[in-house]
Amino acid sequence: MNEQASGSIAPNFMELDCDADLFDKLRTLTEMKNTIKMMKADMDSIKEKAAVFEEECFTEMDNKGVQKINVGNHTLYLRVDMYASLEDKPAGLKWLSENDYGHLISPTVNARTLSSEMKSLIADGGEIPESIKITTKNRIGIRS
Repeated sequence: MNEQASGSIAPNFMELDCDADLFDKLRTLTEMKNTIKMMKADMDSIKEKAAVFEEECFTEMDNKGVQKINVGNHTLYLRVDMYASLEDKPAGLKWLSENDYGHLISPTVNARTLSSEMKSLIADGGEIPESIKITTKNRIGIRS
């Protein structure tokens, strides 16, 4: 028998008055979720290999002075994307404010942290203010 998150014992199919149709649907759901998990792992692996390969191709194109090239119906070209973040948040925010970049500063809240805190508040009997939207999604958890 499996133990659920609530601490109670989950019954097996044979212990329930459960029709075979529901059991087949739940088995199919389990297979679908396992397939999704495997596909995500495959996708992550492909993305890692593609990133390494792209860097190799970029270096080779750059070394050979090739800025763009047509391959089939596609034009491949060198580009450099830049991403900025604040290494030292207080100093970075101060610098942005003092150098006419204050318009980039806005208060933010991490959605996962907020969800976790609100879940705890509800569990402790607290009330959620109207200014915070709560959305729920019904799901079936699966453990292996």
